[in-house]
Amino acid sequence: MLGPMSAAALSEISGSGSSWMLGGASDENIADASVTHSDLAAAPDAARGVAERMSEALDGATLPASESDTVGRVVVVTGAGSAGQPDKEGLLAALGLKRAVDDKVLLDEARLVAKDYSTIMASDLSDHFELNFSDALVVAPVLYGGRASDGNVVAVLSMRVWT
Repeated sequence: MLGPMSAAALSEISGSGSSWMLGGASDENIADASVTHSDLAAAPDAARGVAERMSEALDGATLPASESDTVGRVVVVTGAGSAGQPDKEGLLAALGLKRAVDDKVLLDEARLVAKDYSTIMASDLSDHFELNFSDALVVAPVLYGGRASDGNVVAVLSMRVWT
């Protein structure tokens, strides 16, 4: 991701005008405004190199997100282990999500599924995955990614809307 940004601000620009939220009676942003994401330039070399190539390939593409669309953003996650599938808790923390909103524990709603992705991801990343959420969240982030050779996670950040 380019430029430092709060998790709440990322949620709002990724949510196409609406933040990531549970929905229904709650329009509370599930991202924590006190969490700040670093610029891609601060990422470890191997992960940053893959992320830069993926970002160039995406070229600001609009990704379908169920009932809305979003601009795909490439992110690097450090500290989510160094091998195998990253853990959900580490990915949610890296996104800057709150632990719970309106009695919903977000970790319980997150789904991590093994995936196999195309060219750059297939050649330069291992342990491919998709992180998504149950339909208890109306607007939620979605990550498609894998591990770079240095063990860090590189992923495309998208989102989805379910009503």
